[in-house]
Amino acid sequence: MKTIRFLWLMTGFLVAGLTPASEAQVRNLIINGSFESPGFADNVFELTPGSTIVTGWVAGERGADWISSRFPDPSWRPPDGDYFMDLSSIYDDPPKGPDGGSISQVITTTPGFTYRLSFQMAGENANVPAPALLSVTVGSSSYSFSLPTTPAVTWVQQTLLFTAESDATLINFTDVKASPDGNSNVLLDAVSVVAVPEANTIERLVPCAGPRSGGTWKSHGQYVSALVETAKTLLLEGLISDDESRAAVVAAARSDCGRK
Repeated sequence: MKTIRFLWLMTGFLVAGLTPASEAQVRNLIINGSFESPGFADNVFELTPGSTIVTGWVAGERGADWISSRFPDPSWRPPDGDYFMDLSSIYDDPPKGPDGGSISQVITTTPGFTYRLSFQMAGENANVPAPALLSVTVGSSSYSFSLPTTPAVTWVQQTLLFTAESDATLINFTDVKASPDGNSNVLLDAVSVVAVPEANTIERLVPCAGPRSGGTWKSHGQYVSALVETAKTLLLEGLISDDESRAAVVAAARSDCGRK
């Protein structure tokens, strides 16, 4: 009877704490990924170096252009929402221009776990021979993307997987093509980072043998409490589902982990 009551209490605690987050299984870890907030009244807003006016984002040392759907060219329309980024520099002269704008954000991640970064990219609609070139920095790794410039803006979704190295991961987008002959700038929108679920996630973080920091569990209750807290965190990050969290708590309560 005591075991049944314990299981009921623990699973009830978990569900009470996490049920509202069950919708977050595909939660975007990027804040303001479509650049909608706070918005502005004109059709172009120049972001100066270091600007944080776009919620969640920081403009790089060469700035960037924030574009609205009110832009006169009818092909300049965002794939998501009413705004997007033109990663051209706000400077017209070398060494800080003409292109090379950037924007970045630091997100919270779990070390050792896999995430999927997705975004919409386009090349500015100018008739120049050079393609639009984008450098994406994720933590300590860099990735390159290229698209041809076309008469009309054509958005293409780009995706990459990365493994988090720490609990804070830098996501940076930089236009790396400085073109004095004409515009071949990178356009950016709909940025998202979501966790990719993996097998035995909880077991990896809360081993039965003892805490990952070393030693052994002082008691069975300590082990179960640690697992419950970890399950809450993983569910909030979208790394496990409601069913997986409940099953893990029940299995932990029934296990011999931490028992003397």
